[in-house]
Amino acid sequence: SFAAHVKTLPSDFLFFVTIMFIFGISNFHKTLIIFRAQEMFTGQAPTSIIATSWAILLYVLFNVIRAITELGIGSLSDYINRKFLMACGFALFSFVSICMLFAQANIAIWVIIFTCAGMSAGIITAIEKSYAAQLLPEEVR
Repeated sequence: SFAAHVKTLPSDFLFFVTIMFIFGISNFHKTLIIFRAQEMFTGQAPTSIIATSWAILLYVLFNVIRAITELGIGSLSDYINRKFLMACGFALFSFVSICMLFAQANIAIWVIIFTCAGMSAGIITAIEKSYAAQLLPEEVR
């Protein structure tokens, strides 16, 4: 049965799956970050179109940073501990979450937020599957 099979998995792997589950339910979608940036700039920009344009440009930055990070971290994970890299991804996500609470309509702050969010997404996307495979015995992979 499924439950019997799960009991045979290593405890490190089950702990990792539990952590990823908690992160998965607490992780918010990038659309929320975009909406928050647009909301912050709507009161400051002369028109809502300018506020939306800033949010779109920041989303482009997010995607560029994420793509670069995925490529770099994927290569780097062969030489550096994947557990440490995952912890860095979670720390960046925490930093983004806290910054969003206190952020103002300052473009420099939002560039930092979107850069860190892109790095966090890139790190976690690039590392989670390879780290999970690393935790499992070869016959189970």
